[in-house]
Amino acid sequence: LISKFQQNRMKIIELIGKLDTDELCLSFKHPLFGYLTRQEWARFNIIHTQRHLTQIQRIIAQLN
Repeated sequence: LISKFQQNRMKIIELIGKLDTDELCLSFKHPLFGYLTRQEWARFNIIHTQRHLTQIQRIIAQLN
């Protein structure tokens, strides 16, 4: 899971450099926040992924 999260983060970083980050993404609506710009989606995904990474690390530490 950690490797997949890191791969997805690298894809997001790559896309940030190629696409207009201020463009509103209309293909997917966040259930709580509604439509977000690419920049907002990137920030949301990075922060949300970090949260899950922290959870996974905490679980691993407890299992050890």
